[in-house]
Amino acid sequence: MTMISLALSPCNAAVLGVGERGTIVPWGARSYLSGGTMVAQDPAPETATLTTSYASPAGSGQGTSGVTCTAIARDPTRNRYILGNHGQPIEGSASPALSSLITLDGSVSKVSEVALNYGSPYAAIAGVQGIAVDPAADVVGVCVPPIAAVSLFDPDTLLFTGQRLSLSGIVAQPNGLARDTLRMGWWVTDNADGKIRLISDAGVLLKTYTPSPLQLVGLDHLDYDEDNDWLIFSSGGSSTTSRGRMWAIDIETMRVVRAAYAAEAPAPEGVCRTLDTTGVLFASDGEYHSLTPWAIPSPDNVNRVAQYPAAALAAYHFARIEAVGQNYRIIADILAGTAATDFSIYTNTITATVTAKTFRFKARSNDGQTYPIFWRLGSTIFQGSVGPSPSYCELPNMTVAGSAAFQIGLRKGGAPYNTGSFCDITIEPLRLLP
Repeated sequence: MTMISLALSPCNAAVLGVGERGTIVPWGARSYLSGGTMVAQDPAPETATLTTSYASPAGSGQGTSGVTCTAIARDPTRNRYILGNHGQPIEGSASPALSSLITLDGSVSKVSEVALNYGSPYAAIAGVQGIAVDPAADVVGVCVPPIAAVSLFDPDTLLFTGQRLSLSGIVAQPNGLARDTLRMGWWVTDNADGKIRLISDAGVLLKTYTPSPLQLVGLDHLDYDEDNDWLIFSSGGSSTTSRGRMWAIDIETMRVVRAAYAAEAPAPEGVCRTLDTTGVLFASDGEYHSLTPWAIPSPDNVNRVAQYPAAALAAYHFARIEAVGQNYRIIADILAGTAATDFSIYTNTITATVTAKTFRFKARSNDGQTYPIFWRLGSTIFQGSVGPSPSYCELPNMTVAGSAAFQIGLRKGGAPYNTGSFCDITIEPLRLLP
């Protein structure tokens, strides 16, 4: 094995700003290698311990276990929650949906109910998905997939104000909704493409989060945590095996930092923190999904709101590679591992036939940190660090006969590896220099 040792300064510091040179080397099929104390690419969250289970309230179009609950939003200004009621007892029911907005007090008991009307030209549309309160503007935002907009409702009457924020061209089928009070925008999940986007009050796209495959299953509702600057979202399939999951994204890094598995939410819907912020509420419409195709059996075939302690959102460690155009975002993590058997590595086969040529790629960290990493082509290993400023990482004097494995990531155990324990970086395409 040949080793070229580089100082742990930003990659192999080359002069930047001179324009890109070289031919992009196409990537082959990528894979993930891990060992020792590594983490999986999409691990299941830890199971949360239930604090309290509340029956879904009575209301229009209810089933035998209360209304079919969808979103639940906290409204601290009025010391209440707002619950979305789909207004049909069973999925596929022939009865019309009598959708409504229901207010709940701090003990999750019903206070009032108002029939939902989206106003012209959508007055005939039934159903409700995302609900969020904008305390600064003192309005309630509501969305439902047929309407590519956030419809605004009066918080006192819960009647449509006649105003909407158009999402046309940004979100095709809006579902979950949260109000970001720091960035003055609306976070929206899109049923059409499975993305979570932040849209400003002017209708400008500010941020996009792409859920992992596990997070994407049953992607649903949102809640903004202003204390931690997290976006909490729910997911999970309506079944006995794929139950509710809660995730918390650190918005500054756009990385999931907390997660929990909610066994008592077999048909996951809305999620929000409690008014005192010590807990998390998770709505589930098990009765609505009690027949084919989901067929949720007893005792979970009920509509309810489960409460968990906020601490149930436990620290979440994972690895991930995400394509962003021609670039890749790479998150690797080996926890507290210290041995050579502890590694978190992404590998990709390149196709080339060259003699004594230089390859290089540009890299940067995604969160302002500097990360010691390694990269390798065939049997030649390189080390360096990637910081917030883009820098070149080189692989000089390389000979490749047809194909070779390119690797990048973390590994402990001393020479020839000496990386950190975590990284969140973006790498640009590998290029073959003239």
